[in-house]
Amino acid sequence: MNEIEKMSQFSIQISAILSSISGYPEILKELEKNLKHYRVHSSFVEFTIPEITPYTLNVHFHKFSRSKKYRNIWYCKYYIYTQPGCLSFINKDLDYSHFDETVYNRICEIAHMESVMIKINS
Repeated sequence: MNEIEKMSQFSIQISAILSSISGYPEILKELEKNLKHYRVHSSFVEFTIPEITPYTLNVHFHKFSRSKKYRNIWYCKYYIYTQPGCLSFINKDLDYSHFDETVYNRICEIAHMESVMIKINS
Protein backbone atom coordinates (compact mmCIF):
# COMPACT_ATOMS: atom_id res chain seq x y z
CA MET A 1 0.00 0.00 0.00
CA ASN A 2 1.54 3.33 -1.04
CA GLU A 3 1.34 6.68 0.77
CA ILE A 4 -1.71 7.90 -1.12
CA GLU A 5 -3.72 4.72 -0.55
CA LYS A 6 -3.11 4.95 3.22
CA MET A 7 -4.49 8.47 3.48
CA SER A 8 -7.78 9.00 5.28
CA GLN A 9 -10.18 11.76 4.25
CA PHE A 10 -8.71 13.98 6.96
CA SER A 11 -5.17 13.20 5.78
CA ILE A 12 -6.17 14.29 2.28
CA GLN A 13 -7.71 17.51 3.61
CA ILE A 14 -4.61 18.33 5.66
CA SER A 15 -2.43 17.65 2.63
CA ALA A 16 -4.58 19.97 0.49
CA ILE A 17 -4.34 22.75 3.09
CA LEU A 18 -0.57 22.39 3.36
CA SER A 19 -0.16 22.30 -0.43
CA SER A 20 -2.15 25.52 -0.71
CA ILE A 21 0.06 27.36 1.81
CA SER A 22 3.40 25.75 0.89
CA GLY A 23 4.30 28.88 -1.10
CA TYR A 24 4.14 30.83 2.17
CA PRO A 25 6.78 29.20 4.37
CA GLU A 26 6.25 31.65 7.26
CA ILE A 27 2.56 30.67 7.49
CA LEU A 28 3.42 26.97 7.27
CA LYS A 29 6.05 27.38 10.00
CA GLU A 30 3.62 29.28 12.24
CA LEU A 31 0.93 26.62 11.82
CA GLU A 32 3.42 23.88 12.64
CA LYS A 33 4.57 25.88 15.69
CA ASN A 34 0.95 26.18 16.89
CA LEU A 35 0.46 22.43 16.58
CA LYS A 36 3.85 21.34 17.96
CA HIS A 37 3.40 18.91 20.88
CA TYR A 38 -0.40 19.03 20.50
CA ARG A 39 -1.81 15.88 22.14
CA VAL A 40 -3.95 13.95 19.68
CA HIS A 41 -4.55 10.86 21.83
CA SER A 42 -4.25 9.77 25.44
CA SER A 43 -5.12 6.48 27.09
CA PHE A 44 -4.29 4.62 30.28
CA VAL A 45 -2.81 1.17 29.67
CA GLU A 46 -3.22 -1.46 32.38
CA PHE A 47 -2.14 -5.08 32.45
CA THR A 48 -3.61 -8.12 34.18
CA ILE A 49 -0.12 -9.09 35.34
CA PRO A 50 0.67 -7.03 38.47
CA GLU A 51 4.43 -7.02 37.78
CA ILE A 52 3.93 -4.85 34.70
CA THR A 53 3.50 -1.21 35.61
CA PRO A 54 0.50 0.56 34.06
CA TYR A 55 1.23 3.72 32.12
CA THR A 56 -0.41 6.60 30.30
CA LEU A 57 0.11 6.57 26.55
CA ASN A 58 0.10 10.00 24.89
CA VAL A 59 0.41 10.62 21.15
CA HIS A 60 1.50 14.13 20.14
CA PHE A 61 1.83 15.97 16.84
CA HIS A 62 5.50 16.38 15.91
CA LYS A 63 5.70 18.08 12.50
CA PHE A 64 4.54 18.20 8.90
CA SER A 65 6.48 16.29 6.32
CA ARG A 66 6.33 16.45 2.53
CA SER A 67 6.33 13.19 0.59
CA LYS A 68 9.55 12.40 -1.22
CA LYS A 69 7.67 10.48 -3.94
CA TYR A 70 4.66 12.71 -4.57
CA ARG A 71 5.13 16.46 -4.99
CA ASN A 72 1.96 17.81 -3.34
CA ILE A 73 1.39 15.15 -0.70
CA TRP A 74 1.94 16.13 2.91
CA TYR A 75 1.46 14.13 6.06
CA CYS A 76 1.71 14.59 9.81
CA LYS A 77 4.36 12.99 11.96
CA TYR A 78 3.64 12.02 15.54
CA TYR A 79 5.54 10.88 18.59
CA ILE A 80 4.54 8.75 21.56
CA TYR A 81 5.26 9.74 25.12
CA THR A 82 4.49 7.36 27.95
CA GLN A 83 4.36 8.28 31.61
CA PRO A 84 6.52 7.19 33.35
CA GLY A 85 8.92 8.47 30.71
CA CYS A 86 9.67 6.98 27.37
CA LEU A 87 9.71 8.91 24.11
CA SER A 88 9.54 7.34 20.65
CA PHE A 89 8.63 8.40 17.15
CA ILE A 90 5.97 6.59 15.16
CA ASN A 91 7.36 4.81 12.14
CA LYS A 92 6.15 6.28 8.84
CA ASP A 93 5.14 2.80 7.62
CA LEU A 94 2.52 2.42 10.37
CA ASP A 95 -0.99 3.70 9.75
CA TYR A 96 -1.55 6.61 12.10
CA SER A 97 -3.96 8.53 9.87
CA HIS A 98 -6.77 8.20 12.45
CA PHE A 99 -4.93 10.90 14.46
CA ASP A 100 -5.22 13.25 11.49
CA GLU A 101 -8.86 13.98 12.29
CA THR A 102 -7.83 15.60 15.58
CA VAL A 103 -5.10 17.63 13.84
CA TYR A 104 -7.49 18.69 11.06
CA ASN A 105 -10.05 19.88 13.63
CA ARG A 106 -7.32 21.84 15.45
CA ILE A 107 -6.20 23.45 12.16
CA CYS A 108 -9.81 24.54 11.59
CA GLU A 109 -9.95 26.02 15.12
CA ILE A 110 -6.70 27.92 14.53
CA ALA A 111 -7.95 29.23 11.16
CA HIS A 112 -11.23 30.33 12.73
CA MET A 113 -9.44 32.14 15.57
CA GLU A 114 -7.11 33.86 13.09
CA SER A 115 -10.00 35.03 10.90
CA VAL A 116 -11.87 36.35 13.96
CA MET A 117 -8.75 38.25 15.08
CA ILE A 118 -8.33 39.76 11.59
CA LYS A 119 -11.95 40.98 11.68
CA ILE A 120 -11.52 42.42 15.18
CA ASN A 121 -8.31 44.25 14.22
CA SER A 122 -9.64 45.70 10.96
